[in-house]
Amino acid sequence: MAALRDALAGKSRCFVPYAWEELPSLVNMSAGPGWWTDATGCRRLLLDLIGATGAHGAVVDILHPSEQRLLADEPGLEGLCDDVLDNPVVADAIDRLSRLAATVQVPLVAALPSFHDGDADLVGDILCDIAGAAMGTGIAAILIAGADGAVAGRIKRLADNFDLPVIVLGEDGAREITRDGAVAVAGDVPAGVVLTPGDVSRSWTLAEIKQFGSAP
Repeated sequence: MAALRDALAGKSRCFVPYAWEELPSLVNMSAGPGWWTDATGCRRLLLDLIGATGAHGAVVDILHPSEQRLLADEPGLEGLCDDVLDNPVVADAIDRLSRLAATVQVPLVAALPSFHDGDADLVGDILCDIAGAAMGTGIAAILIAGADGAVAGRIKRLADNFDLPVIVLGEDGAREITRDGAVAVAGDVPAGVVLTPGDVSRSWTLAEIKQFGSAP
């Protein structure tokens, strides 16, 4: 965790690839449907990724896209809002994240889901509930991709209670944000933290991820 904080402050360099969706195919390991629900299997996949790419940590989706779609369809975001943490899909995902953070001996950055439909305040409430639960699992940071500044600011204020950094992933790299959602890290992007540009596609290879992380 210290290495990630130093990297965010520009004191060192930390490579944290985001390759969650394509993890099994990347490391050439067979995985059945719903592989992301098995914390033991996920740990093995992450360790293979880290070992093959020389990464210092990894990004983990709190909710796999399939889980996001399931929640958006049933019970739907309005039905999810009042008891999001009691929903079995979310509860299992938080438990999985906790077990990964406890057993993968490198910093894990937890990526929040993206819900593109629905009322903005409702989506913000859901994301804050999920983020708050994730922050108590032992992760090193929260990653936001695509959330608006108001939601990012809410999550940052929540993260301050856990003394955790919040990272925004944009087209130009990774930035830490302030309480109001504004970019706080100046200078060249990324400020020490090297993230692959979003969840890598099927076209990437482990060698390409390693090259990306080691490039000056």
